[in-house]
Amino acid sequence: MILFQNRRIRFALLLAIILVSIAAVVLPFAAPYSGKAGPRAKNGVLDLREWSLDKDGAVRLNGTWSFYWERLLTSADILGANAAKSNLLAEVPGVWTRFGKPGRGYATPTGKTDRSVCKFLP
Repeated sequence: MILFQNRRIRFALLLAIILVSIAAVVLPFAAPYSGKAGPRAKNGVLDLREWSLDKDGAVRLNGTWSFYWERLLTSADILGANAAKSNLLAEVPGVWTRFGKPGRGYATPTGKTDRSVCKFLP
């Protein structure tokens, strides 16, 4: 190719590739980091009493959460007097097949954080 015969163009292209590669490796770690290990949900409860979103940043929702498999529920359904128990405790991130479920499907994940109830739709 005639375009790449010029040494300056080849050097600039190589330098650009190197800089993009370095940025791809470094930038994911450039976010503010408090040094604290993030809280993990246990049995559907995520304790955020010792976590400050301002100081510590966003919280990953990793851990064990309650799921209502193949049911899309509202907050009223979950908190109501006749609320059904969750039929699945699953690790997030994770795969459904570990629990005898198909690889694809839908569920209503629920849990508690400190004193408030959270609902996450996939």
